[in-house]
Formats: sequence, structure tokens, C-alpha cells
Amino acid sequence: MKKRIIRFALYIFTALVLYGVMVGGFFRGGFQPLLLIPLCTAVASRENEFFALGFGAFCGFALDIAESVLPGMSAIWLAPCCY
Repeated sequence: MKKRIIRFALYIFTALVLYGVMVGGFFRGGFQPLLLIPLCTAVASRENEFFALGFGAFCGFALDIAESVLPGMSAIWLAPCCY
């Protein structure tokens, strides 16, 4: 149980770091990498369906906030893809 909590905390920490890289302005010329999509698909391939669905929705909402679009649009397609 302790290993699982640590693993989930590392997933969330990694998502927050990648979110910071996405919105931090490290890339010039209007290029913004979508780093959360490979992360949530990699987590989905490793974890069970329920956690993968929730993590996909979390990454989808973070992706929408980073791109300044309507919140929930990426979560609508990313959560079922991770399921």
C-alpha cells in the first residue's frame, strides 16, 4: 500500500512538473509541447482502469488550462482514451 501511494504521488508530481514546463515559456515561437498526453498514456498502460481514467481526466483538465481553452474539452477525449 505504501509503494502504491508513493507511485501515485510521483505520477502527480511528474504531471505538475510537465505542466510547469508547458506553461513556463521555455519554448519560443509559439511552440507549446503537449507533454501531458504521453505521460497519461504511459500511466494508463501501467495502472488499473479506474485510476487511469481519473488520471486521464486530471491531465485533460491541466492541458485545457495550459492551452487556455474551454476546461473539459481535452478531458472528454483523454479520459476514455486512457481507460
